[in-house]
Amino acid sequence: MKSREVSRRQLLRQAAVSGLVIAAAPAVVACGSSAPATSAGNISGFRAKLAYADYAPFSFKQQDVYTGLSVALINEIFGSLKIQTESVTTGDWSGLIPGLLAGRYNLIGTGLVMQSARCAQVAFTDPFVASKEIFAFRKGESRGLKTLDDVKNASGVRLGVIAGSAEIPLVKQGGIPDAQTALLPDTASAFSALGARRVDVLMMDNVGAPYYIINSKSEDQFEVSEPFAVLVDGKPQISYSAMAFPKSETAVLEAFNSELKKILENGRAVELTKNFGGTAAMFDDARQHTAGEVCGTP
Repeated sequence: MKSREVSRRQLLRQAAVSGLVIAAAPAVVACGSSAPATSAGNISGFRAKLAYADYAPFSFKQQDVYTGLSVALINEIFGSLKIQTESVTTGDWSGLIPGLLAGRYNLIGTGLVMQSARCAQVAFTDPFVASKEIFAFRKGESRGLKTLDDVKNASGVRLGVIAGSAEIPLVKQGGIPDAQTALLPDTASAFSALGARRVDVLMMDNVGAPYYIINSKSEDQFEVSEPFAVLVDGKPQISYSAMAFPKSETAVLEAFNSELKKILENGRAVELTKNFGGTAAMFDDARQHTAGEVCGTP
């Protein structure tokens, strides 16, 4: 899709549901350490110890309870499977997969973009969200930037991305030099850097950035570009996000995918997540694919 600049309010309304209200989704809590892998076809002994990073609208804390788009889906699925959950905080994106591999938890609940390096390390669920990229600017200072090529060729423009995010390899593939890129720990820090002029443009997914601007009431400070797909070898890169289990958890992964498919197909997912920007479009694209298709495995 060809990028073009449109009004910030139109874009925000397109990318997120108007009148977003943060609402906590209930969680069932069980104490204890991560359970051993469940045997094939048997999930009765599984206890979910969930890792969430703070990344609205997918997962974030409100009154010491995790809520968000991913959290709402997970609570619904594990409620149907009668599996108890316990949530832990990891701090940042870069620690999510190492913590899973070390056995500190047995599910990454914050949606991760399914990339080949990650696919080799974890067992992804089937995707639940499809997203593109978006630029965020200080209001009135877009400088006509519509693509990564524009950023690369612009004099003195510094690009901010979140450390450990899926945008990093896209930025590298786009030829943006490291000296022109700033790694920022989370969404709030990224927009703080943008407002303080430490960076000139942010590149994020087209779900998180508009949601942050609306819910931080900073529409008069920031604006966003139209969502776009980065071209790699001439092919548009659509990002598919999923939760991640250890590769040993085959039984619960299969059960989870079965319940996920139901709520994506029957519209329940939209109902559960509309307050977090969930839309039929983002789910409908994702549900056409399996983890195997996205990761390139059988």
